[in-house]
Amino acid sequence: MKNKTLGGTIKEARMAKGISLRKFADEIGVSPPHVSDIENDNRKPSDELLGKIAKNLDLSFDELEKMKGKIGDKVKDWVKREPEAAVLMRKIAGMSNGLDRLREIAEEGEKNKGRK
Repeated sequence: MKNKTLGGTIKEARMAKGISLRKFADEIGVSPPHVSDIENDNRKPSDELLGKIAKNLDLSFDELEKMKGKIGDKVKDWVKREPEAAVLMRKIAGMSNGLDRLREIAEEGEKNKGRK
């Protein structure tokens, strides 16, 4: 997609599917002005709403969450429950290869999900 803002990406995907703003708002359970605010980058959707948007437009939740530019609710809750997580994230942030290492850990975790 050409537009790299969260709102622009959502609007572009909605229009590419030929869905009106009003119909889309109804499908995801919000008002048309709410959708308009999101598409114009005047409002950030909650994680729950972002999930509905991703599902309805066949977009990646992870990619949309990255565009949102905020730590998601699940991560915030996890850090509250596990304060050491914040310390570990700060350490990773200070590493020259921190992001690459975090990706490796996440991929390893995804692979191990099905083994339990």
